[in-house]
Amino acid sequence: MRGPEKFNPFTPTYHRDLYETFDAARLEQPVFFSPMMNLWVVTRYDDVKAVLKDPEAFSSAGAVAPLTPEILRLIGGPDGPIQRTALVNSDPPLHTRFRSTFQKAFTPRQVSRLEPEIRDLTQSLLADLGTHKRLEAVGGLCDPLPLLTICRLMGVPDADAADIKRWSADSIRASNPALDLEGQRTVAQSMIDFYS
Repeated sequence: MRGPEKFNPFTPTYHRDLYETFDAARLEQPVFFSPMMNLWVVTRYDDVKAVLKDPEAFSSAGAVAPLTPEILRLIGGPDGPIQRTALVNSDPPLHTRFRSTFQKAFTPRQVSRLEPEIRDLTQSLLADLGTHKRLEAVGGLCDPLPLLTICRLMGVPDADAADIKRWSADSIRASNPALDLEGQRTVAQSMIDFYS
């Protein structure tokens, strides 16, 4: 393995060598502390399962992105509503309550109810792809189809899909310890916009 200190899921190299990185970690050091990420990395299935089933020993509550104190204050601090009500920062029973709310929108019945609409959306996106000289399947179909489908399942207008995508991307960027201050400000503003 390249060493815990080099573990950084925000680099292109990591994504290029993803399977090799985790294969090596599982064999050489299946559980390790990443000082750069300031968290423990667990790589084996059975270990991950054990961690997820024991929130008392392995809590997600209060987990915050590596933001500067200034930016944390801007979003209400580590115990403010933005951090406290995030699904990934909560443990049962709060996490269970959040999940059950989301699960209601994604039942097989709800999804099948939207099937004709999803088919029409797919046809529309494919037709739009056909108008371009160069086919861009990811940007033209693979990105917008699940995003718009989820928006429709949740009752969010298509016009708001771009904001949802930006807010989601920024929430992931917030976990990047190498994010500069300007990037942190952008992420913080996205969090505030999402929660307002």
